[in-house]
Amino acid sequence: MDTKERKQRLARALTGMLEKEGVLTLLKLRSSASLRRFSLGNIIGLMFQAELKKKPMPTMLHTYKDWLAQGRQVMKGEGGENAWHVLAPNKQRVWKDKEDHDQGKRSILVGWFSMSQFDVTQTSGPPLAELDTPDLTSSDHMEALVSLIDWCAEQNRPVVFDITGNSKGWWTPTEDSITISQEPEADEQLAILIHECIHAHCNINYKDFTQSDAEMITESATAIVCMGLDLDHVQQSIEYVLGWSCDDPEHAVMLLDKAEQCAAKLEVATGLRMPYQKTAKVAA
Repeated sequence: MDTKERKQRLARALTGMLEKEGVLTLLKLRSSASLRRFSLGNIIGLMFQAELKKKPMPTMLHTYKDWLAQGRQVMKGEGGENAWHVLAPNKQRVWKDKEDHDQGKRSILVGWFSMSQFDVTQTSGPPLAELDTPDLTSSDHMEALVSLIDWCAEQNRPVVFDITGNSKGWWTPTEDSITISQEPEADEQLAILIHECIHAHCNINYKDFTQSDAEMITESATAIVCMGLDLDHVQQSIEYVLGWSCDDPEHAVMLLDKAEQCAAKLEVATGLRMPYQKTAKVAA
């Protein structure tokens, strides 16, 4: 396959990925228990590889050494082109101050390298421990809603409930305050508040971004965070992505990458994440 054909196939894969089911798959993979450690860029890369190889998406990826540590062996013939590849940061330790070594060292990014990964279907060995995904209820979402309101208060970003019903929610940058409607149930209120927190915490405003771009970033990030809480909120996000993908799929991917960064930033700051716990050890 020459470079031109490869680019054409990648372009087709990108366009297909940004169709309705592709976007849904992309956001779900970003929030899945087994793949969420990868960046959105790496997940897009995996989707490209699946398209080029005409293979289904992997469900659980680890390095060769990590599979050995879990008691499983990568099967013969699964290396090389059959392996999945992700980009990993190449960091280097340097002195914080070249003259004063008492200040210690810091890590700097000097580049990226390709890391081979193998899906569970490419390995053999004892059964794996299952991931216990708790079924969250409205009461759990109410607890998360209260927790997020408290976090906003800690950030000096008050949350006010609107009784007029004029809008579901909005962020006021000049006052750094958030208003949400008191009419919806707790589940929807939580999704609305997450949306406005993305706007506020990541400063996704209408001055630095167009309104369409800002809302696509915010809605996509909201969908990612919500699915991490077992709260389905993807339809509106998909509609924004579809609106861009017809004209400029590369721009849409750039916005999705920004959305992934915003989702991760809010998750880290607030601790909003569904708890996944292993129920058993790998069988002997």
